[in-house]
Amino acid sequence: MAAAIDPSHAMPIERERLSLLQAFPWLVGVSVPTLVAINAISDHVAYAEGDSIVIDGQFDGTTLFALAKGHARLVKATSRAGEFDVDELTSGQTVGLTGLLADETLGSLPLSLMATAPSDFFLIDCGAFRECIDTHDDLAKALLRHAARQWQQAVAPQDGRIDGERRIHRLLIDLVVRRNGNHVIDPMPRHSTMAEQCGVADREVAAVVARLIDSGIVKRDYPGLVVEDLSRLRSLAY
Repeated sequence: MAAAIDPSHAMPIERERLSLLQAFPWLVGVSVPTLVAINAISDHVAYAEGDSIVIDGQFDGTTLFALAKGHARLVKATSRAGEFDVDELTSGQTVGLTGLLADETLGSLPLSLMATAPSDFFLIDCGAFRECIDTHDDLAKALLRHAARQWQQAVAPQDGRIDGERRIHRLLIDLVVRRNGNHVIDPMPRHSTMAEQCGVADREVAAVVARLIDSGIVKRDYPGLVVEDLSRLRSLAY
């Protein structure tokens, strides 16, 4: 489980970058040393509204484009000639991660990426990132959990039993660790991060957490939660 960023062990600029990295859904639960390692292989780049980040044909799968703040537009060619898919990206989304996890070898793709508002990106070298996965077990586990959640969301429409609230409960269980005899979630991810992972609105995450607190299943222990009744939480999730 990731620890809160300790101000005494990082310069202000680095501390800000580590906090931004910690908010990405695929980095939930990784340790501070792992975040430091990822920051070391990343370029943190600010773009103005209208800036081209990737020009059509430049994307070759060797770089991850991780949107930390702002908004961007991703345009990809479809299998039908002359047709394109347009995705509006928000903070926390990453271009190229799916291909990396699938270990795809990509040539130049008809893809373009443009900032539609002032935006900050982490540009992460895929080769160095793969080395980080090999040497940091917590990163490998976090990516595995992220891939499993993405798959779960993909099949959820065909499985009406897995509703948004249940996905939130399952995510909370994934984040639980044993510490000093207690089951804890520390730190508690942002509601927006959890919402993106579970495919729900921020307010639904906030409402679920509030109900768990009211029912005594969890209690607040800033910056995280203490799980008072893990069995009841599991019964809500499965």
